[in-house]
Amino acid sequence: MKKVLLGMVAIISIFFYVNSTDIVKANTDELVIVLDPGHDSKHSGAGHYGLREEELNMKIAQYCYEELSEYSGVRVYMTHDTLNCPNPGMNSRDDNINRIRFAKSVNADVVISLHNNSNENTSIQGAGIYYPNSSYHSEHYDIGKG
Repeated sequence: MKKVLLGMVAIISIFFYVNSTDIVKANTDELVIVLDPGHDSKHSGAGHYGLREEELNMKIAQYCYEELSEYSGVRVYMTHDTLNCPNPGMNSRDDNINRIRFAKSVNADVVISLHNNSNENTSIQGAGIYYPNSSYHSEHYDIGKG
């Protein structure tokens, strides 16, 4: 069941911080997922055609939360459930680090940070998936791996 859910989550996911070898825990039947709607009212994302990335990310995260919460053996958290910044007064780097710390505090198996990026080059399309590694934002990796 966990592997099926993880497959569904991977299709939705764009960015997660936990060590990929820790995704399926052998000692528990519960899968803990943290959804991180990327950006917020203070740290805005991309915008195009009147659409705001932070609003789209929030809506997608809310739908994912509702769907994933229906499964037994799955506990779902969100780093924030409104467009308000969950860590007011912080710059983007520190805000992201605190989101990772939150995920670690609830023993997340998977952290999914949802984003809708844009590019002026219209030939670029598709999804981007970033996975934890020590060379891309190494302080995020170190905190998540802990």
